Amino acid sequence: MEHHTLVVERQMEMLNIFVGFEQSNRYTISPSISYHTNQCISSTIPPAGNEAGAPVGYIAEEPKGFLGTMARQVFATHRPFRAVVMDLQGSPILWIRRPFAWINSRMYVQRLKEFSNYTADGEPVLDTFAEVQQIWHPWRRRYDLFLREGQRRILSTASEPQPEPETSIFTQFAKVDMGLLSWHFRLFDGRSDEIAYIDRAFRGFGREVGLPIVGRSRS
Repeated sequence: MEHHTLVVERQMEMLNIFVGFEQSNRYTISPSISYHTNQCISSTIPPAGNEAGAPVGYIAEEPKGFLGTMARQVFATHRPFRAVVMDLQGSPILWIRRPFAWINSRMYVQRLKEFSNYTADGEPVLDTFAEVQQIWHPWRRRYDLFLREGQRRILSTASEPQPEPETSIFTQFAKVDMGLLSWHFRLFDGRSDEIAYIDRAFRGFGREVGLPIVGRSRS
């Protein structure tokens, strides 16, 4: 990646702020000004004052109409959703999908087949290549991260029912195991080496509406 540190900031709507009414989430993706460097990055967690630069992309949750809006209020974090990661021109890069789950959720990451394939009708042909699994624990936040194994493709179009492939075709490359109230999430590989982390920073109510999340790779 060109940027070692990215800030993902939620764009809140007024109904979210004043009456707690859940609406489709939207985010901006920006490089960090304070920590954007081509040199090796230390293991120190950046402070909450870490500022974002000009946006390099966006994330938008796909709206699901009136019934989908009502389901958000009822099921909250259990609800299914799909979001699209886009570049500055609005071209889709990745699709993030989470099916409905009562306890342990699974989230899938999809991209265009061969990075450019569309149907004759202009519909994207999606290739599921990664998965994140939530592992239930009474007082810890645990997640396993997987990438697809080998050359096998898991293809679908955006409008058809989406696949939920077996875990056996994926290979685990990282895990997260943090305390229940953690704001920092470290990713460890199979050798217990830290390869990245996500830092959820508080910036006061005026900025907290954005819930900035900072992630840095260790590569």
